[in-house]
Amino acid sequence: MPTFPDRVTAVPLSPTSETVADLAGGESMAEPGARAALDASDPSVAPLASPYAIAERVRERQLERVDVLERAVLSLMDGTLTDELRELAQSEAFAIASVMPSNGVKQGARIARALEQAFGARYTLERHLAAKLADHVLLLRAELEKTTVPPAAAAIAEECPSIVLLSGDVEQHERYVTEGLASGVLVQPLDFTVDADVVRRQRPRVIIVVLPTYAAPQAIAGLRRMARVGVPLLVVGGRGTLDERIAIARSRAVGPLGATTSAVDVLRRASELVDEARVAPGTVLIVDPDPWAAQTARLTLERAGHLVYTLFDADRLWETLETVAPEVLLVGARLGAWSGVDVALATRADPRWRDLPVLLAASAHEEAVVRAAYCDGVDDVLRKPLDPRLLAARVGNRLRLSRQLRRRDEVDTVTGLPSRRKAERDLDRLLRLVRRHAQRFTLLSLRLDRYDLLRQRHGQTTIDRLLRRIGELARRGFRADDLIARWGPAELVIGLFDADAMIARERARELMAAVRAEAFVDAAQQRLTVTCSIGIAAAPEIEPELAVLHAAADSALAGAGAHAQDDLLVVASDPNATAAERLDVLVVDDDTVTSSLVQHALEGRRYRVRTVRDGAEAATLLAGERPAVSPRVVVLEVNLPTLDGLSVLRALAAAQVLRRTRVLMLSSRDSEAETLQAFELGAFDYVPKPFNVNVLVERIRRALLT
Repeated sequence: MPTFPDRVTAVPLSPTSETVADLAGGESMAEPGARAALDASDPSVAPLASPYAIAERVRERQLERVDVLERAVLSLMDGTLTDELRELAQSEAFAIASVMPSNGVKQGARIARALEQAFGARYTLERHLAAKLADHVLLLRAELEKTTVPPAAAAIAEECPSIVLLSGDVEQHERYVTEGLASGVLVQPLDFTVDADVVRRQRPRVIIVVLPTYAAPQAIAGLRRMARVGVPLLVVGGRGTLDERIAIARSRAVGPLGATTSAVDVLRRASELVDEARVAPGTVLIVDPDPWAAQTARLTLERAGHLVYTLFDADRLWETLETVAPEVLLVGARLGAWSGVDVALATRADPRWRDLPVLLAASAHEEAVVRAAYCDGVDDVLRKPLDPRLLAARVGNRLRLSRQLRRRDEVDTVTGLPSRRKAERDLDRLLRLVRRHAQRFTLLSLRLDRYDLLRQRHGQTTIDRLLRRIGELARRGFRADDLIARWGPAELVIGLFDADAMIARERARELMAAVRAEAFVDAAQQRLTVTCSIGIAAAPEIEPELAVLHAAADSALAGAGAHAQDDLLVVASDPNATAAERLDVLVVDDDTVTSSLVQHALEGRRYRVRTVRDGAEAATLLAGERPAVSPRVVVLEVNLPTLDGLSVLRALAAAQVLRRTRVLMLSSRDSEAETLQAFELGAFDYVPKPFNVNVLVERIRRALLT
């Protein structure tokens, strides 16, 4: 069994005189020698158990509990199981499930809960169940004997703890450590009475303080000193009284979270605090005709790491906003014929810039502008001459707040996917590219089947969990560049750039199969049968406008009865489009034997195939004013009567047919120049004659899937 070496600096767990002063609410009166006793190099200091050693200790205890379960199962097989051993086994199974982390070993937690329920059934626990329970115990032991340190945690093993946990409960220490390791986070537990210098030596990124109800006033008294460590504080538990909340707020801490909040949720919130506390550099636009003030502000903000643009002429503001896309706008009080307040009002009136933070820089003689500023949309006012430290702090604060608001607005809290508002902006941007460059684009509308019935029977919480998991499956099944968003209560929308309906159909089938195979359960752990239906609308077959594409996909689902039947996949068609024959493959070859062999092989694989023997006829069918056929792949011979294959290929490229159709060229001439010309014109593949029919069919299949 592997063990994990201690990697954390040795520190004492007992409170020092500084901590005692903290609990009394005053400054430390400790002598210099007392503080020196905290030095990690002092050999008298007892070493602190590392998170890895704690996790190893927890696992050994868990395996001892499995031994009890095995004894109970063997006793059940022999018919000698006593009530005392059965109750002990039930208790040990409960203990295993409660310490199992939520990430990484969910199967083990489910098995432990099943064993707990089995041993708790006093009157139905019979000998014929022993074999099944024995299998459960073996699986549970196998889960626990796996390494407890995933690669993500091993990668940070040499670093300092990312989270310090202050709690007086040893069980909480173990629970947070194991949950953290399963999530790839290193948690160092300490007693909540420990000295602030001890915490500082761990160099944490965030501190979690778990307040016990019996000693909350004393623990809160130490928060003030912990705040001086200079990292975010997150408070859990306590009594929730007003004096506690005020003390927490004065300590600049966040909380309190409820005492029943799970360790994984607390760690997730702690991670969010780290992200919120870190103000990444932003883009700032300064608009001020005062060159001294503008230069001072630019140098100050550039030293803080921000990307800064300076504009002296307010007339060019709007085109500069479009080019620069700033996150903060700093304007002077007077901008020629206008004031900074006028600029703030104008940005608030534009839907694209209404959330842009506006800071006003004003001199003492511009008091009238300052009075109007707060009433008319300015977020903050700075006095000239600008204080560099105050300017950097104010801009950083506005960046942090605006990003938090934008994140809440742009991310669906249930699924973690982009919200509809953000998706509409991103999809509109993609569709502009589609129209400009005549690219392909496909929109999928995914609906959860029987949504109303599921919500009535199982509640909104179960629905949210289903949608969150479906969103995870969608992210796994589609490309990283594909846009997946929450569109409605039971709808996800997926946008595929440079992909046609054929590709979308294959991806959609895979996602629907993954949803069907997923083991969904309700709040009572009862298995749910969950399916989804998907409507597909593709451009350029349908006008590349978001509203049009979504309406087409939605109408296709409604027309096919997606709300009455389950698990439907429907591809929308343009009602105004010319009625072209839909084909999988069009073979253009005047060689009757060759074309017949290819057609027979393809039809044997259930592809829709048609054969044409004349180049001019093929060009008319494919690229005429009203195309009569719409194949996914064209097998095109170079040597054709009336119009050769390269000329047909050139006509298809000019008519933009190649954007939705793949062309495989056939030729009996093995000419390098001819091959290069075919690829330059847009051919997907080039196959010399003679060829093996099975090889050609495989190449066609690959073209169909590309």
